[in-house]
Amino acid sequence: MQRLVNVYHPERKSLLDNYDNVNISDIHNIVNHSVDFIKFNDLELFEYQICKQIFSIILSKLRLGGSLVIGITDYKIISKLYADTVLSDDEFLYKINNVKSVWSKDLVLDTIKASHKDIEINKIQNDNQNHIIYITLTRKSI
Repeated sequence: MQRLVNVYHPERKSLLDNYDNVNISDIHNIVNHSVDFIKFNDLELFEYQICKQIFSIILSKLRLGGSLVIGITDYKIISKLYADTVLSDDEFLYKINNVKSVWSKDLVLDTIKASHKDIEINKIQNDNQNHIIYITLTRKSI
């Protein structure tokens, strides 16, 4: 049976059905190399340096062939929508509230590639409706 894990930040607590929903502070309780699929969407709620540690910890939980999907908010699109008055002040402030770091697709990939040679990039997908970029990575060795 596959083990699916959704890692969430306590401020958002974005829980998913059919997943083991794990608070980021409890991620260390998961046995290394025991998870088939991890989803992590709250990257921008952490400082950059902490994110590097989070990547290492989360990636250590993946089995050989296991996948990690990282969802990052596309702040370029959000800023453009605000500048074009598609988003109201309140909508814009809601989207940027509690943001501690802004990640681009390239920054995520460069950060992971720098210290994790055993990870392969599988897919990059834009969800334009929700202004999120999903990056799918797979562990190719342990």
